[in-house]
Amino acid sequence: MYVQFTPYSEKSFNDSISFFAGGIDLGTVNVSGNGVDVGNGLPTYSRWFTEGGALAAITDGPITAQDASVVNLDTGSVKTFAVNEQDTGVARFRVYGPDLVSKNAGKYLEFSLTAATQTFSIDTISAWMTTSGGSTVQADIQYSFNSDFSNPVSLNEDPIMFSKDTMLLTEYNVTIQILAENKLYIRIYPYNAAGADTTGKYLAVYDVKVSGLSGD
Repeated sequence: MYVQFTPYSEKSFNDSISFFAGGIDLGTVNVSGNGVDVGNGLPTYSRWFTEGGALAAITDGPITAQDASVVNLDTGSVKTFAVNEQDTGVARFRVYGPDLVSKNAGKYLEFSLTAATQTFSIDTISAWMTTSGGSTVQADIQYSFNSDFSNPVSLNEDPIMFSKDTMLLTEYNVTIQILAENKLYIRIYPYNAAGADTTGKYLAVYDVKVSGLSGD
């Protein structure tokens, strides 16, 4: 169960939400948090894989970002797909073998960024992706504040699925704060339940983007 609420002022919140179905009381969830004023912040973002297989990050705002890391995945050739109705060169990564029929914690794409001098309040994490060479490649996206990726948070509840060779914008509205000089790590885990013995399946990835507002 996930509960999201939007603070309307800069203060602490502590309340409860009751759930009912068919007149039956299903229980109550306590909700607490801090409302933070970010309305006057500086628009800030980091983007990866905007030029084929290039790993370098593009940033705007008071953050730094590291090159994308390809960990224990084979890089395929760049292929042209339609992204927002524009022919675009897109990076691809092979997803095959018995160790990738389900999510493998040792095989992933990683993206990391650091809030340089101000708090970075992230409101959106997105990526264009699809399955290439077959229709069975899926993916999970998680983030963590720790370099060893401990205590990760999943963005998707169910496996992310695609139509073959059709780029899909996968976008999540989030509320993530990175304090100045702190870091965020994001990983995309590709897998292919039908790929134990096939070699021509890929995850195609374009424009992984983290965006929000910077300001104290």
